[in-house]
Amino acid sequence: MDQPASDRPSGSEDQASLRRLHVLVRPHRLRLAGAVAALIGLAAVNMSFPMMVKILIDDVFPHGNKALLWLMLLGLVLFYLVRNLLYFVSKTAAVHVGENVCFTIRNRLFNRMQHMNLQYTRKMGPGHVSSRVMSDSFVIQTFIQDELPKLVLALVLFLALVASLFAVNWQLALIATLVLPLHLLAFYRFKQPIKASSRKAQDQLDVVQGNLVERFLGVEVIKGFTAEQREGKAFVRATDESRRSQLHSRGYHIIQKVIADMLVGAGTIALVGFGAYQVIAPSPQRMEAGEFLMFFGWVAMLYPTVLGLMAGFAKLTRCTVSVDRVFDLLDAGSSERRLFGTAFKPIRGHLQLESVCFGYDEGEPVLRNVDLDVAPGQVCVVTGPSGSGKSTLAHLILRFYEPDLGRVLIDGLDVNKIDLQHLREHIGIAFQECFLFNSSIWENLRYANPDAAVTQIVDAAKLTGAHEFVTSLPNSYGTFVGESGVTLSRGERQRINLTRAILRDPKILILDEATASIDTESEARIVPAILDAMQDITILMITHRREMLRHADLVLRLDGPLATAVA
Repeated sequence: MDQPASDRPSGSEDQASLRRLHVLVRPHRLRLAGAVAALIGLAAVNMSFPMMVKILIDDVFPHGNKALLWLMLLGLVLFYLVRNLLYFVSKTAAVHVGENVCFTIRNRLFNRMQHMNLQYTRKMGPGHVSSRVMSDSFVIQTFIQDELPKLVLALVLFLALVASLFAVNWQLALIATLVLPLHLLAFYRFKQPIKASSRKAQDQLDVVQGNLVERFLGVEVIKGFTAEQREGKAFVRATDESRRSQLHSRGYHIIQKVIADMLVGAGTIALVGFGAYQVIAPSPQRMEAGEFLMFFGWVAMLYPTVLGLMAGFAKLTRCTVSVDRVFDLLDAGSSERRLFGTAFKPIRGHLQLESVCFGYDEGEPVLRNVDLDVAPGQVCVVTGPSGSGKSTLAHLILRFYEPDLGRVLIDGLDVNKIDLQHLREHIGIAFQECFLFNSSIWENLRYANPDAAVTQIVDAAKLTGAHEFVTSLPNSYGTFVGESGVTLSRGERQRINLTRAILRDPKILILDEATASIDTESEARIVPAILDAMQDITILMITHRREMLRHADLVLRLDGPLATAVA
């Protein structure tokens, strides 16, 4: 696994970044090869224009050669036709590669995010993840589509122009290229500052995106506590920090561009002076005017090409920052462990915890020495004060987290030895946070069981009391619930949440405060109906309500370091 970019020496970091970029474009090497071939042809065509000017000045004008003039005009027609054809071929190939690479990156990042453990995902935050999925992939895409063809063309042109200049007049070529080593020095001087400042700017953009997402999700809290002005100032501070980071990063680009342009000016002055002297010098040192114009035309192409190379390498450096950030996420050692083999045995629902200890932070245990044994078909009520680890216990059963000590067993088998997907397919959970997707009620319910028949959905909804309010909506089950179910009340969201868990057709059902926002009268009807319909299912009911205890075969009380299971 590659080291994080910040932990590697700059030389090895650059090599690793370029290797990673190569990994991304390697599947498209044939299309890229075609683009490079077209760019080589384009460079040759562009260099032919000063040669036509030389022929015009030295051969057509002095002798009034009309036949050669017509050939020149035909050559110009071909020049523009071939140049645009080659540009079309190279640009189309680059656009295809850029789009495909971006598509691949976003899908790989999304799949990677899906398989990260929950602790790492929550630690990163939505802004960091979304920035890598969308912003960094877009930076790589635009570099491949727009900057890579320019960089390749500039590199080919640079090599061809330098070779041609020395072939025509080595003394004048030496004068014209004396500034090139200084360009190289300027590039290496600014490469690391550009990369470091670009990474800082991208990281700060993560913070801004994270703040924006968080404030959008918490808009009710913000309005409820009249905190609009405070949040506005906080967002201004975050965006100002991002703005200053971007200005600092762009400043290096600007300074590098200014230095490069000053060097171009110095080379041009030296070329004009020495070249004009050779034109007006007596024979045999005298240089033909057309030859000088051709030479000057090539030099006029060389200097912008050098500037393009410097700018292209600076943008390549910025692109490698995004490449590193993408691979930092792809290479993060935080995947959920997936162990295969003995794991596909049928699950009956016998749930056991053996001396389970767990803490989110080292030295701060949330659960300590928890023992539990729930037989298939039993109802276990988990109680305890807020923060005692009730929801954490449910997350350990689902393997969102791994115990620090002890074991979680299902049917006598450690859950770490059960295939992760197989395990979760047999567990239904009504989460404490009633998250609903921005889609219809049908789609939210079918999320638990995509193959569920309409009758199954309706029957489950009747059990939870959801059917009654859903059918009263204008579009019934086709009603869109909005972002996070915002168009529904919390009690209605809980009924949908509960229905979705039941539709999973699980062997173990976890109800995490699943009826906390439902009125007690409705709860008194819903809970017995669910328990009666799911008599063979192991049910873990997490609740604060003491009246739920009457439904329990077993009660697990969590209270700080103490965990007591009572039959």
